[in-house]
Amino acid sequence: MSKFVVICAQVGTGQGDLADDPKLKAKELLPAEFLWRRPDATCLDGLTPNPQWPQNYCDVAITLRGSANIVLMSSHPVVVQEMVNRGENVILVYPNESQEADYRERLNKLIKKTPVVESLMSNFQKWVAEARAQTGCRHIVLERGQYLSDVLPQILAD
Repeated sequence: MSKFVVICAQVGTGQGDLADDPKLKAKELLPAEFLWRRPDATCLDGLTPNPQWPQNYCDVAITLRGSANIVLMSSHPVVVQEMVNRGENVILVYPNESQEADYRERLNKLIKKTPVVESLMSNFQKWVAEARAQTGCRHIVLERGQYLSDVLPQILAD
């Protein structure tokens, strides 16, 4: 694989698993350290967002071209739009609306902080709607039980 692939995906889709596979040369960029200036921070910590967000996050993603074949990023609409505006081929991956219970279970296993999971899940339907409305990128909707690894061959084939 020689092309540079930008995958923007929601939490719980399996980005970390792809980043852990050395054959893929994938790099996961966790947004918290760019948005909140702390890698362990969440929106519940009461921190002031970094005024350079999302440009700082996207700048780092672009610098990975050459050292990574796949960059895994946040699906936040401002991130997707910034990468599209920069001319990147963005693949936006998200679950369908009917998977709310499945994603609650995934997040409970992944995050293990009930207030954070509740905050994330309170916005689940909004996130999916925002993803569906996003323009300028390719959309891949995960079905029940699917992760990024299940659709990666489809992403790389195109």
